[in-house]
Amino acid sequence: MMMRTLVLLLAMASGNVAADDEAGDALPVVKLGPQLRIVDADYSAVPCEQLHLIQPQSPGEKARLAQRKQQCVERYRQFIPEKGLR
Repeated sequence: MMMRTLVLLLAMASGNVAADDEAGDALPVVKLGPQLRIVDADYSAVPCEQLHLIQPQSPGEKARLAQRKQQCVERYRQFIPEKGLR
């Protein structure tokens, strides 16, 4: 009796695993080509003190880095003397 119960449980478990494999096959497949994809970085989370360490790779990154540096200058402008940076 115990052996039949064990065999029955194992058969049910293997059936569930097979059903999971069939569901996994139904997922869409995304095929990627060999082309280079450039993802520009977002510098909004980088602290102002670390912006000088960044080396932008694309013109878009350079523009966003310059914009972020300008935001940092505006943030600290209250501490700059009038004859200082303009």
